[in-house]
Amino acid sequence: MIISRLEKLTKQQVLIIFVAAFVILAVAMFFLLIRPRQKTLTALQNELQQTQSIVAQRPQAEEDLKKAKEEKVKEEAKLAYYEKTKMIPIDLKDRRKAMYALWTEHNKVLGRKIEDFFRNSGVLLLTPIQIPAPTTNPDSIPSDIYSISLGTYQVMAPFPALLNFLRNKMPKFPRVAVLPSISITGPSPVTAAFSLTLYYFPKGGEVAAPAGAPGAAGAMPGMGGMPGMGGMPGMGGAPGMMKGPMGGGMPMGGNMPAGGGMPMGGNMPMGGGGR
Repeated sequence: MIISRLEKLTKQQVLIIFVAAFVILAVAMFFLLIRPRQKTLTALQNELQQTQSIVAQRPQAEEDLKKAKEEKVKEEAKLAYYEKTKMIPIDLKDRRKAMYALWTEHNKVLGRKIEDFFRNSGVLLLTPIQIPAPTTNPDSIPSDIYSISLGTYQVMAPFPALLNFLRNKMPKFPRVAVLPSISITGPSPVTAAFSLTLYYFPKGGEVAAPAGAPGAAGAMPGMGGMPGMGGMPGMGGAPGMMKGPMGGGMPMGGNMPAGGGMPMGGNMPMGGGGR
């Protein structure tokens, strides 16, 4: 029956059916084969453009990398200079030795260095040098930055000498120091007042023993202890005082409290931090 009906179709009708079938097949091929390929091709073209853009930026990126490496070398050299000339070794891998180093810095080294600095600074120091007492608890030493606040200092000098002091002398201060502000009063010779804070950068804090661990504060075998800062051997002068050039001694904290339950009997060696 179907064949008989097809035999009755005219050539024009057959042509129309053939064209319609071809169009349907072409549309099906477009959606099933060509369109997915077009999407893939478009995605690849976009990726190619992005890659070409990155490749075009490579010379500039390499130049920036070269400059960054050079800058890193310069900054590392500056840091090495500061560590050599303006730092003391504070290695928190052994907090007991680190605390000895800080005791020596506070009580024997820092005051003398500050006195020598101001003696050759071209200004007259009006304030007695006072160094605060160091910590007695090894676990209280911070792992990132250790600071010593020296309070407010007053100096007197002719105005040109004061400018020379601030511009040329202070950068040569024996430790890393920060002057957050400065006030100047009076006609020449002027008086300048400024606060002074020193900064130290410990190392090895990431492996420091936690509080309560063996060898931490409160259970430090082999330390002996310390009966207080008065009468410490090797200090010179009266107990608890260090003579300074500005008339009047530098108070060194008197007796140091035995914080953290640390046994305090015996004398503290002043040989520069640890045995």
